[in-house]
Formats: sequence, C-alpha cells, structure tokens
Amino acid sequence: MKKNIAATALLTTIGGLATSISDAAPESGSPLDPQLDNTTILANRSLTDLRKVGSSVTVLDVGLLERDGILSVDQALKFVPGVTSDSVGGQRGSTSDLYMRGLRTAHTHIVVDGMRISDTNSGLILSKQFLGSNNLSGLSRLEILRGPQGALYGADSIGGVLGLYSKKGVGGHSGSLRMEGGSFNSWDSTLLLQGSDNKFSYALSLGHERTDNDLPHNAFEMDSYALRLDYEINDQLTIGMTLRGADSTYEGPQTGTFFSGPDDSDFSYTLGTFFVNYEANDIWSSKLTLGIYDQKSKFVSRAPTPGFPPFVPPTAPPTISFANDETLTKYGIYWDNTVKWNDRHTTVTGLVYEKSDYLYTDSFASFDSRSREQHGIYVNHTWDVSEQFSISGGLRWEDYSDNGANGFNDDVVTWRVASSSTCKHTGTVFRGSIGHGFRVPSYSELNGNLAFGVAPNPNLDPVESLGWDFGIEQSF
Repeated sequence: MKKNIAATALLTTIGGLATSISDAAPESGSPLDPQLDNTTILANRSLTDLRKVGSSVTVLDVGLLERDGILSVDQALKFVPGVTSDSVGGQRGSTSDLYMRGLRTAHTHIVVDGMRISDTNSGLILSKQFLGSNNLSGLSRLEILRGPQGALYGADSIGGVLGLYSKKGVGGHSGSLRMEGGSFNSWDSTLLLQGSDNKFSYALSLGHERTDNDLPHNAFEMDSYALRLDYEINDQLTIGMTLRGADSTYEGPQTGTFFSGPDDSDFSYTLGTFFVNYEANDIWSSKLTLGIYDQKSKFVSRAPTPGFPPFVPPTAPPTISFANDETLTKYGIYWDNTVKWNDRHTTVTGLVYEKSDYLYTDSFASFDSRSREQHGIYVNHTWDVSEQFSISGGLRWEDYSDNGANGFNDDVVTWRVASSSTCKHTGTVFRGSIGHGFRVPSYSELNGNLAFGVAPNPNLDPVESLGWDFGIEQSF
C-alpha cells in the first residue's frame, strides 16, 4: 500500500489583481467590454462577494486582457499570483504546463462552463495540449481558486481550480473583426458577433491563428470557435448551450541528435454543454448541466534513432520512428442547487456523474482502451455572521469505478473550511482557509510501465493534500 501526503502553507496577499481589474473596467458599458463585478462564482459555487471569500482567488476580465494584447489562456495565467504557466517548448502552440502553488498540471482541476476537463484516466499530455491550444476568444472571465478544493470540485484539485466561463450576448446586435500580422509569418484574426433580442441572446466567436515561430520546422496553425446561446422561457426558467472547440497543428523542431525531433502534432477538441436554470422562488434555484467533451491527438516523431551498429544502422529524417493516437471522450451530468435561507445563510449542494472513455494506439502495436465512471455528492454552506465576517464550509463524497484489471475502484471524502473578515474603518480584509485535496491514481501509475522500469502497483491510494493559507489585503 502506498500513500503520498503533501502539505502547503502560504502567506499571501490576495484579491488585489481582481480588484484592480474591476476598478479599471471601461465606463462605456459596451457589450464587448462588460464591467467585471467584484464577485466570484468559483470560490463557493455560487455568486459571492470577493470580500466574503476566505480562499485565495483571482478573477480576470477577458475584455481587458484582450485590449492589452493578452489573447491566450497561457498568457493570461501569467498575471495570477502563485501560478506559473508556460509552453513546454517555449513556442506558441507547444503543450503548456500549469503549476499552481508549485504543483504539477496533474494537480490542477480545470472546469469549462461547468464541466470538468482534467481527468487522470487520460494521462497528462491531453490537459497540456488543451492549455497550449486555447485562446480567450468567446470567454468572459477566468477564475483561479488556489489551494486544495476537493470538497467543492473533487479530484485533481490539490493545487487549485481553473475556471473558464463563456461570454453571454447582451445589448443590441454588434460585432467586431480583429486582424494582426507580424514577423515569422504570424497572423491572428478573430470575428465576434453578439447580441440579444427579447428573450434570446447569442455570442459567436471565430478565430484563425498561424505562426512559423523562430526555428525551422516549428510552425503552428489553429482554427477555433466558440458559441453561446441563451433563451429565457419565462421569469423562472432559462435554457442555453455552449459550444467551444479548436483544431490545431504544431511542428516540433529538432533540438538535438537523437530522439529530439522533429515531430508533428495534430490536436483537436470539442466541448458542448446544455444547461437549464430554474429559479423556483427567492429561496431555491437549480441548475442542470449536461456536457460532452471530445479530444483527439495524433503525434508523429521523425527523430533519427541511434540504432545498434553494426546490426541496426542509425536512421535520419524523414524516417518515422514513433507515432501514437490518443482519444478522450467524456460525458458529464451536474445538478447544482442553491438554497438562500435568508440574508445570512446560503447552502449549495449538488450531484455529479462523469464517464470517460480513453483510447491509445502507437506504432509499436500498443493498445490501451479503458473507461472510468465517477459519481458523487457535495454540500457547501456559507454563513454571513455579520456584514464584515463570513464563514463557509463544505463536504464531498465521490466514488470511482474503473473497468479492466488494476483499475481504481474506491471512494474519497473531502472537506474544507474558510473564513473572511473585513475591518469596517480601515477596509482591511483578513482571509484564511484549510482544506483537503486529492488526485486519483492514473491507469499507468496503477499498472506500471515496464519499458521505463516502472513496476505495477494496483494498491495505490489517491495522492492527498492538506493545505492552508492566510492572507491580509489592504488598499492604500
């Protein structure tokens, strides 16, 4: 039996970036550059004033980021305290790593429009490709919640949670076209159309990007799209859908002699969600989200191999020494309910079901096909003790079921407590939280990799983390 325990303790000043972005929002009220309220959805799974959040959270306004020339998720995350995000190859289009509080990409929970994208069932590379090939087009805001958040979001949230939210059409019908060009045969263009008419609203984004980068055999090209539709059936019931995807190709240059490129990667993903919002009364509201996520990756390495002279001579490009195909298809059902008992007590509870199918093949005749199902329930309660003091706490239970031999079949219970306090006279905000996070072992970790000398260990428990933080925020 093997169990890894990790702990984090950080003194942080939080909320400054979110506040400055909100205060700097344009006064024009343009629907393409909406003002960002000082609120968060991610921190408590319900709309919460940033002053009443005990966890370390940052909210980024996409409209302001794009105005300053920040056009990709990778670039935007560089503005977030405690977060490091950069492409692995150092070039646009390469896979990206995301380090939140020093932990790996695999320890970050990624959720887009309510559906979780991160999944240890597919390994690590697909999440990195998603980050490396994603722009801000069609998004309204990014939220980054740091620290273990297993009680709110389940697995993979040891370092924290990254939330992406689609832009909703508002106001009259409008649009914009942006086109840019530069060195290394670089071009970037985005078409935006959006608006609302009575009870129906829409927002559409189409993008094309390409660059040769600055090394031979290092080109990147991507087509992307994003769509959100909302329809208000009546004052209580609203339905809608989001569709987001991209299709990209990336060439990896040769950086050494053997097993170091050049290579080609084709990557595509499609994320679709359908949601229903029902506000029964001033006390109870409910949201049902159905989602499907499909991701495909094809990698071809044309790297020369050293061979084994005199029996096997070395090769040289364009010999194809290795190729693989990966596919992940994921389905999700999320039912979230908010009960606002009164002005001081709010409870959020929900049910979750996910199923992921993963397929891998390569030129060495390897074949890997597996499925994972998980379901769970969570509850989080916020108590505004006074206008200046708030407490929140949550609990979550999840059960995992893998098919095939040496899969993970067990349940996990997680918890969290957070608090914030504001000094009325000075505006000083004190925040603190403590929580539990975990990451379910992947298939390769359970079954080993004999090619790299890693023995199977089917008795692995989830990696767990107990983390806390404390922060003081003071405006001058």
